[in-house]
Amino acid sequence: MSNYSIKKEANKYKQSEKEYLKRTKGYLWEQYKPFTPPGHLFNDDSLHLIADFCKVLSVLEADKECIILDAGAGGCWVSEWLQRLKFKTVSIDLSIDMLRVGAERLQNKRSVVGDMERIPLINNSVDRIICMHSLHHVPDMELAIKEFYRILSKNGRVVFREPGVGHSNSPASLLARDDFGVLEQDIMIEELYKWCQEAGFKSMVIKPIMYISPQYNMKVEEWRVLKENSHYISKIYKKWSGESWFYKFKDILHLIMRLLFIIKRSIYILIIKIIEVLEIYMLNIERNILFVAYKSAVTEDKKEETSIKALIHLDRNSIDCYPAEELALQVKVTNLSSFEWISSGEIIGDYRLGIKLKDDTGKILDNDFARIGLPLSIKPKEQVNIIGRFSAPKNEGSYILTFDIVKEGKFWFSQYGSERTLVNLKVKTGNKNTL
Repeated sequence: MSNYSIKKEANKYKQSEKEYLKRTKGYLWEQYKPFTPPGHLFNDDSLHLIADFCKVLSVLEADKECIILDAGAGGCWVSEWLQRLKFKTVSIDLSIDMLRVGAERLQNKRSVVGDMERIPLINNSVDRIICMHSLHHVPDMELAIKEFYRILSKNGRVVFREPGVGHSNSPASLLARDDFGVLEQDIMIEELYKWCQEAGFKSMVIKPIMYISPQYNMKVEEWRVLKENSHYISKIYKKWSGESWFYKFKDILHLIMRLLFIIKRSIYILIIKIIEVLEIYMLNIERNILFVAYKSAVTEDKKEETSIKALIHLDRNSIDCYPAEELALQVKVTNLSSFEWISSGEIIGDYRLGIKLKDDTGKILDNDFARIGLPLSIKPKEQVNIIGRFSAPKNEGSYILTFDIVKEGKFWFSQYGSERTLVNLKVKTGNKNTL
């Protein structure tokens, strides 16, 4: 079907979307989505939807301050899951019936009945957009993308997770079209790239998705041949960057000699498996599109991995005290990470010095024994001196305190290999105030 004929029938398709829930009687599915409703047989759609949500979230890179638009939200299951993860959401859908189902699921009921071709939000009002399995229902996809660009903030991005080649002619799509009048379209990567570029997006990248292909199997012997030789070829390719042609030629000769010493069967396996894997890889990319468009230019060539590391130095490594005694330690903290540690007084997302309490055998007694706020935000390579104040345990005994930097509600630095600082603590019998 041509773009002209689709746009000509746009109102008909939009009306079908508005009536879709009533005509399909799919209220129960929308209430439980992505899970299978009680009394229904397991559906593979659940696995794909859950996997898709995880993939989208992994490239969204949103923080607690971001406002995320769930575009084409339907029954708002994506919005609900985002809210459970403490994100701020706005849900938009053409169908008020769908949003009524969503209202029962959402904590923050910010939802808007609206057309993605004319989104009823002001310019620069959202920071992230998730468009999951919804763009291909829009008659004028190009116009919708222009609207996404308009409402995104300066450093915003939109993540598309859409079906690609062959979707419109799949049995499920043909059934939806014939029985319920729903518009089902293929989305082509080249077209999506062109529309985003023309809308004004500065950077666009494909994030390849690999689903399991039930029809494809690989024997362990085949995997060994593929792993060993493809790893060697990849190593040479990466090594070539910046090298002279002499060294490249030398590597080619070495590679030829290596192939000559591989038995004939191994060469056959290697070539066949590379072709098979590449074919499956490309089909997955074209049929399961995960595409990110950035409103501002971004550098995708990340030569260094994010470093999450701290150096914590205390003025002593052992303490003798009395039960519940107020303690004060001089602490020197150095930011060895590749990013700034923000200290704003917020409960979630702030960086603090955290203390865990263990017994003398190393068993955790209190994972959140104490927190010490940073006096200011600390940039990479910066060092600050702070006074760590906290109360000793109420019971006498021998303990171990472990000092670590924590991003509240997110992670401890030691989870990423950063060294913790240990202090032996001995709580003596008695009461300091009575001495």
